[in-house]
Amino acid sequence: MKNTPLKLSYVYQCIDCDSFHLQPIGRTVSKNASIRYLHGFGPVAPQECSDCGKKDNMGGPICSHT
Repeated sequence: MKNTPLKLSYVYQCIDCDSFHLQPIGRTVSKNASIRYLHGFGPVAPQECSDCGKKDNMGGPICSHT
């Protein structure tokens, strides 16, 4: 159950050129022999598309693990 947020992301997709960026919902932090499950950082994607400068739409969550 704790690994579920690690497999999900929000998606930021450009309204013009359709390029996208994924923002993970969860993350882990390892210290010594223990693992802490924390929320993700955000937003990692800028408000505008890095390719064409237009606005991004936000969607998700989507399955994003490999």
